[in-house]
Amino acid sequence: EHGDRLGKYAVKLMKALGYNRNSDLDDMKLLCQVHDIGKITISEDILSKDGPLTEIEYDKIKKHSEAGYKIVRNIVESDRIAYGVLYHHERVDGTGYPFGLLGEEITLFAKILSICDSYDVMISGRKYSSARSQKEVIEEIKKYSGTQFDTDIANVFIKMLTKKE
Repeated sequence: EHGDRLGKYAVKLMKALGYNRNSDLDDMKLLCQVHDIGKITISEDILSKDGPLTEIEYDKIKKHSEAGYKIVRNIVESDRIAYGVLYHHERVDGTGYPFGLLGEEITLFAKILSICDSYDVMISGRKYSSARSQKEVIEEIKKYSGTQFDTDIANVFIKMLTKKE
């Protein structure tokens, strides 16, 4: 369900950014489905832990992007999908993982996935965090625009969320 929701948000955001080619949209949908495939390499005890993770556990979680990249690289020929998996936890200010990439070093697909993934986690909630209101989530995206999220993409995403249909 998470991947399906991400696909809907991401495709809508891509269209709002001017990307309408079916191959782009299909690649994005597939990326949304496989972005966390690397988590199959992490112990269920860590993935389903109720309390806060230890530093060692968090370090193991952070390796899922690279593990996912290696898996996806052997399945699909699309660099957009493979690098989207690898870079989806990078932050435009360079404080993300696994490489600490800055701004334009992060692929567009990864930037789109990052904001959509964060939105879905905040709006839906998780074991470790309760769901937030749309207004709270938008404020959070604004707050982290330019640090966690690409500013231009964040602005279009917020506009997309607040647009009356």
